[in-house]
Amino acid sequence: MTVALIIDNDDKNIEFLATCLELFHIKSISAATGQDGFEMARNYQPDAILTDLIMPDETWDGYKTIAELKSHPDTQHIKTIAITAIGDVNYACKLGCDDYLFKPFRLDALQKKLAQLMPTAV
Repeated sequence: MTVALIIDNDDKNIEFLATCLELFHIKSISAATGQDGFEMARNYQPDAILTDLIMPDETWDGYKTIAELKSHPDTQHIKTIAITAIGDVNYACKLGCDDYLFKPFRLDALQKKLAQLMPTAV
């Protein structure tokens, strides 16, 4: 089964994304901080990561999470999607993020991004 890791400090965002993923038959796991998300990615090796960019911990926000994921040999292969309302997606992509969505987004837009990154999953 395909697994996606959701990294977001807002429980409602996590719940919403988990419901969306469930509709696509993708199991989700979640973390409330970038640092916890990085550790979960190392331990669980999800097929994709959906991360918010702006999080309260300014020392480990979504940008640092992406940078750490893409620089670590255990996680650099995992596809990442930045999901944000106000973040700098160009900077996230320079750090190695594979794709992005702006909040609010349509369900079919998320499905399309996931299908492009994980063709066998969706």
